[in-house]
Amino acid sequence: MLVDQQSPATETPVPRLLYTPQEAAQALGISRSSQYALLSQGAVASVRIGGCRRITAAALHAFIETLTTEVSAIDHYPGRADLLRPGYRAAAHRPASRPV
Repeated sequence: MLVDQQSPATETPVPRLLYTPQEAAQALGISRSSQYALLSQGAVASVRIGGCRRITAAALHAFIETLTTEVSAIDHYPGRADLLRPGYRAAAHRPASRPV
């Protein structure tokens, strides 16, 4: 009887395509609740498979890219990080006009 002599060390690992919110949070170094907040805000894209929510590796990379872009924008507009907040409304941050 022949037995397959292939050791597990020679097998090529299959790359992960989807992550649970908990795994994605660990990969980003944030809490699980912060990850769910990013999902509900639409900052990180996800897919649903049945009742399960999963996050693609590409979505995590895209989110990191947006963070890098925001940091670059802050460098160009110091003191104006408020411009980058979700839901920013310029009118709400304008000083009240003085009566003439």
